Amino acid sequence: MSKIKIIMLDTRKIQLIKNVQNLQEFGGSLRKAITNAGYSQDIADNPKKITDRKWFKEHLPSHEETSNAIRELMFSGRLDHYVFPLSMSDAEIVELIEELPGCKMRKIKHGETQTWAYFWIPDNKSRKDAIDIVLKVRGDYAPEKITLTDPYEEMSDDELDEELQKLEGQKAQRKENNGQQ
Repeated sequence: MSKIKIIMLDTRKIQLIKNVQNLQEFGGSLRKAITNAGYSQDIADNPKKITDRKWFKEHLPSHEETSNAIRELMFSGRLDHYVFPLSMSDAEIVELIEELPGCKMRKIKHGETQTWAYFWIPDNKSRKDAIDIVLKVRGDYAPEKITLTDPYEEMSDDELDEELQKLEGQKAQRKENNGQQ
């Protein structure tokens, strides 16, 4: 007979799972999500201590669910509207709206003094976020460039010796000052 292991989730684990599912609230930082859930800074600095755990992996969305969510973000839109003067015809309004990139006319409503045009417009922020996620996952971003400079590179041997003596003198002075306190 095999034993069934039941994993109990305490409040910290539940909060962490919620935080990870809403990672954007923490600026995309897993460390912030971990510390906000009540875990120590040591665990936040080494998130693999949690992310490699079975209970953590079981409570994250599946790859298919994640892919579907990203796909929805890629094609998300929002309802917007413009107000037009009564002098513009419906055909002119539709033509104007549909010239906007990605916009689709939804409804035109005539009032006594103006005309409202409701239309779908791409949600560029959501689309940008989805593209950002895909590029990060695929590793398409270029690594950050770091330029290292050596302040001693151009110095002659004599200048280096002088600098070394100066630094050793400063070090001895610090030791002497710390010993007096």
